[in-house]
Amino acid sequence: MAKKTLHQVQVTIVKNVADGSVSAQCQAIATLPEIEGTRFGVSLPMSGDAITELIDNAISALKDKMAEGGHTVEDAVPPEE
Repeated sequence: MAKKTLHQVQVTIVKNVADGSVSAQCQAIATLPEIEGTRFGVSLPMSGDAITELIDNAISALKDKMAEGGHTVEDAVPPEE
């Protein structure tokens, strides 16, 4: 059976603050040692409550950091049509 070696994993989570939509993607770099270490990428969409909770916690922490020094932090709103 062929062997694949996983080297690097990156998770990207994006939240559109104005409309509340969340998207997430897991991407990986791996190699095939049997074929002279050929590198290839793998991509997998992600979703679920854990992803939404993670990005919401990150946004909350960012807002706290942005508010330092007495600043007011506002969420973007959807553009008027």
